[in-house]
This record gives sequence, structure tokens and C-alpha cells, in this order.
Amino acid sequence: MTEPRDKVAAVAAALVSAGRVIPGLALDPPSGRYRSWWWPLPTSSHRLAIASLLSGPSLEAQAEVAGALADEVDALVRRQLLESSTGSGARRSGRPSLTEMWLRSLVSTDPWLGDGLDRAKLAALATTLAAWARSGAVVGGRARLCMRVHEPERANAEWAVELLAQDREEPSLVVPFSELWNGHAPFAPDAVQDLLAALARMARLAPELAAALESSVPGLVTLTDQAVTTILRSGPGRRRHRRPPAGVVVLTRSVGPEGQSPPRGQEPRPGCGRQARA
Repeated sequence: MTEPRDKVAAVAAALVSAGRVIPGLALDPPSGRYRSWWWPLPTSSHRLAIASLLSGPSLEAQAEVAGALADEVDALVRRQLLESSTGSGARRSGRPSLTEMWLRSLVSTDPWLGDGLDRAKLAALATTLAAWARSGAVVGGRARLCMRVHEPERANAEWAVELLAQDREEPSLVVPFSELWNGHAPFAPDAVQDLLAALARMARLAPELAAALESSVPGLVTLTDQAVTTILRSGPGRRRHRRPPAGVVVLTRSVGPEGQSPPRGQEPRPGCGRQARA
């Protein structure tokens, strides 16, 4: 985490103090084990504080901040629960249920559930808890389609285009379309339909985008130079530019959304990359 730990800790403390936390259960891929979590559940009032932790707008930077904040919130809640002796009361006799073992792990310094537990039941409980957590998450501003265009390294090669969902009110919140599709993004349930409609409008300009509408989970498409240029220009040979259809943002590797100037020293290089500037 590139941001100072005390800055992350301050945001975590604000969330815990406001009671904006929620218990969860998740599989840890490296170890293959399940562990309990106290996840942050921020409101819109926490957006600026969390955004201040970002080192950049990339998905990697967002994931880094999310991971660091989750670790800090989880550790702080557990510490406070232990200091208040929560969970130290008498326990009923007999073998505890899976839910009881999860609850006990939430008030322990050891978040890990046993290796011998039924993994199918653990997965089902984790799915249920994740859905419950999403139901209480703050839904950001309406999502809009965001297309990140990657210029090919060699001439005459096709362009790779990532399909993303971007929060209209908080542009730094950008998630892959696949996460929105699978219900793992903090947007309203109807956001998928809104973005599919926006993608369909774009497909009228660049028919190659129709392939994304036909895929099981829209994610990545490839376009020719002409298709990329067509998306952002009013027609072949014309000098007048126009923006993409309403509700769509197009990004290139070195250019920000909606025509924002790139940082000094990162101006787009000549060629089709300049033509694709939104």
C-alpha cells in the first residue's frame, strides 16, 4: 500500500466509529481456506476520504486501497470486540453449527474456519452473506458505459477495447463490466440493462461491438482503426468531432475521460491514438 498506513487507519476508524461495517465470509485463494471478515460498508459521505487514498484511477490502485482498508477495518473491529469481551459468554454444549463457528470467528483473533468443514456449505454461506452485504451497500450514482481503448503496439493491428462500468458521480469508481454482470459491483440492479443499451447504441456506430452483446459476459472486444475512429468522429473525412453517445465515456491509454487533458509528459503520440481522443 503506497499511502501512509495512518491515513488508511484514519478512514478505517471513521467507518468503525460510524458503525459502517458488516460481517462476511470469503475464500482466501492462496490458502484455499475460508475466513470471516469485518468488511467496510461506506456511505456516500465517505467517498472523498476513500478517494484520497487512491494513488491513481487504475483498477489495480482501487483494489489495493480496498484490500488495505478491509484489513484495517477487520483488525480494528476485532480489537474493539476483544477489549469489550464480546463473545466471551457461555456457549451451548454439543457440536456448533457452521453458522455458529463463523460467528465465533468474528470475535476472535483467529478469523480462519477449520479445514475439515463442508466446503459446499461454506461456499453457500459465503454467497448468502455476500448478497446480504451488497443489499446494504451504498449504490453509487447511475453507472455509465466506459470503454478503455488500448492502442496496438504494431501498425495495422486491431485495438483491444475493455468494457467497464463507471460511476457518473465518482469517476474514479471504475469496475469491469464482468463484475457488474455478476452482481459484484456497487451499482443499482438495473445498471446492467442501462449499460447494455449504451453498448447497443455504440454498436450502431461500430458494428464490431455487437460481438460483445452476443457474448455470455461482455468484457473485451477488438476493433479496427476505422471502427475506433468512427466511434469518435462524425464521419470519414470530416474535421468536426463529436462525443460518443450520451452515457458513454471512451478512454485511451494516455487520455482521460471526456477529453480531459493528460498529465504533462503523457500527451498522446501522433497517429490513430490522437484521433481516438474523446
